[in-house]
Amino acid sequence: MQVPYVPNAWPVAGKAGRRNFSGSVGWYRTTVTVPQGGVYAIRFESVNHRAAVWLDGKLIGEHKGVYMPFELRPTLAAGHKYLLVVRADWRNPVPVMKREGWHRGWFNYGGINREVTIRRLQASEIEAPFVHTRLASGVAHVALRVRVQNRGRTRTIAPQGTLRPPRRGAARRAVPRADRAGPEAAPCSPRLSMCPPLRRGRRGLRPFTTFASSCRARAAGRAASGCGS
Repeated sequence: MQVPYVPNAWPVAGKAGRRNFSGSVGWYRTTVTVPQGGVYAIRFESVNHRAAVWLDGKLIGEHKGVYMPFELRPTLAAGHKYLLVVRADWRNPVPVMKREGWHRGWFNYGGINREVTIRRLQASEIEAPFVHTRLASGVAHVALRVRVQNRGRTRTIAPQGTLRPPRRGAARRAVPRADRAGPEAAPCSPRLSMCPPLRRGRRGLRPFTTFASSCRARAAGRAASGCGS
């Protein structure tokens, strides 16, 4: 079976529809073999609704909520064939899911409904980049935030962020250097104010509020993984 895969909710009316709406449990399994040992991130983009994940018979994580990506980070040995099993439970939409604040869409369906990926993690990572812009008196105030994760020895990590209005130069701002020891995570949150360029629209000139963002980091002479935009 290939994922994403969601069991068909049809029929949705009558006695069979009521039975389908009450939900069910789906089981998925596959094997995973990696060429190089280390810590890996197994990322689920979406499982509906309650997920439990086992690796070689050991429960490695649980999650609740559709369209909310989550990652599990086991240590894998090179060449070993691992059995990965996922249980998706979407039973009892009313009253349990509703009471917990999980409101259904047009119908109650379940399963792995988005991609599942795996990637090897490096000693250091730049994670969860976030950009927030606010316009005030013709000036764009930009707040950047990334999370620096280090798993190895103490090292100095210096992420750099770039805000670049379309076709009009670039404003660069380096995140302050941060020393991190061991498996710790720490946020870096620089702020930048800049005059945004203007574009002409049907109602005259208006400022750009959309910026392209990127980040990079170097630690001990090599690029850190997990950098995104």
